[in-house]
Amino acid sequence: MGMMQNEQWQDKEFQSWFKSSFDNLKKEVRNEVKELLKDLKSEIIVEVRQLLRDREQGKVSRWLKSAQVKKMLDLSHGKLQMMRDTKTIPFSRIGGTIYYNADDIERMMEERSV
Repeated sequence: MGMMQNEQWQDKEFQSWFKSSFDNLKKEVRNEVKELLKDLKSEIIVEVRQLLRDREQGKVSRWLKSAQVKKMLDLSHGKLQMMRDTKTIPFSRIGGTIYYNADDIERMMEERSV
């Protein structure tokens, strides 16, 4: 009987250790993801601002196509579609082509800045 109690104690000790380790790992991963998202957000804002500076210097058009916006904001096609559907991002459609105003994108990014 003494051996079974010892094994149960070891199981409980292991479970406690495992839960504690797992909880710590979750916290570390959560913090790492938050930092990565902050970095990504900063990079996107820098790229949008650079695009606007380039446009002011005549290097880039005021109007952007979907492919440019997806690349600039690192969005999938579905995410950009959802942003249009929810009116998160303004756009204009001419024929089958969708255009986005660079100023609207910058304004959207600034409004959502934390």
